[in-house]
Amino acid sequence: MNATAAPTLGDMDSRSGISNFLTSRRAKLTPEKAGVPLYSGARRVPGLRREEVAHLAGVSADYYARLERGKISGASREVIEAIARALQLDEDERDHLIDLARMTLRRAPRRKPSNRTTVRAGIQSVLASIDAPAFVQNARLDRLASNKIGRALYSLPDDGSRDRFNYGSGQKMLTHSAVGDLEFGYESFELSTDPGLVMLVYTVEPGSTTADAMRILASWTAPALHST
Repeated sequence: MNATAAPTLGDMDSRSGISNFLTSRRAKLTPEKAGVPLYSGARRVPGLRREEVAHLAGVSADYYARLERGKISGASREVIEAIARALQLDEDERDHLIDLARMTLRRAPRRKPSNRTTVRAGIQSVLASIDAPAFVQNARLDRLASNKIGRALYSLPDDGSRDRFNYGSGQKMLTHSAVGDLEFGYESFELSTDPGLVMLVYTVEPGSTTADAMRILASWTAPALHST
């Protein structure tokens, strides 16, 4: 039986450094300065609550609590930058947080890149439930799965052939042969239950021409209704 390796002193120092730094900066930032609405009732902490920092950074409260405990493995540069903005860190503090994160990530055990070519049925079901274009790739940037609207957007086959996508977060523009120019935001998420796999989801600004075009594409992928 394989024993779980105990954390080294260096690991513990890096985690405690991140924990102490984030906790102290959260305590320094008042709700008024952060622009957080004040509600009636006494506050149990002098600065921001964890939930408030999470909301300002655009992450879940559970995820931020994990980061504040020093468990930063897997956090992207974009997440670290969002935390820095939420805590209103100055340039030196921001650089210090990034350095702490790098130290922790260097000491974390590296995962072997996944060479998987299929996804679980549960992941495919999640893709099917998403209304926006969504895809799953492995560490080699092979497309392993997509939902119907994603296949319609890129005219992808249903047979699971692996096309390469450049994943991360930001903006993406493309031209579709039928509905014209399209502009998306996109975010990628590591699948914690399937190490080495990443899900990419496109976002569309409501009321935009892209939103109208995507409704047209979605109508083409909807199953036909037959009267009885």
